[in-house]
Amino acid sequence: MIKEGRPQNAHEAMLYDIMVKAGWHITKRGWPDFLCRKEGRLVAVEVKSKRTHKLKEEQKAVMLLLKSQGIECYRWTPAGFEPVTEVMDSIETEVSRRVLIPRRASKRRKLQRDQAFINESLDIKE
Repeated sequence: MIKEGRPQNAHEAMLYDIMVKAGWHITKRGWPDFLCRKEGRLVAVEVKSKRTHKLKEEQKAVMLLLKSQGIECYRWTPAGFEPVTEVMDSIETEVSRRVLIPRRASKRRKLQRDQAFINESLDIKE
């Protein structure tokens, strides 16, 4: 796994510290090139110039995690689309539970309850 350092941006660093303290692995690497949405459907696509070009380890981990959460994941080359299950070697990945983010209301108390719910669902203790 690729080790990443603490972000330079002050606010990103604050969030990084909160999430690491709560036991989360933080990465900005490995995300698909495209997240495509249409009529409620979400598809993640990693683009490679040749069919023989493999996904990097962090890309594999992210794509498998997205897939485990119900998101369709593909690798695309000029030869076409391939589902991640056919593209990837087996890899162990830590699967986090789904986080349901509640809708926000205009009232301050509702926002505070929503934030408390999100923090609790992410195991963040302030």
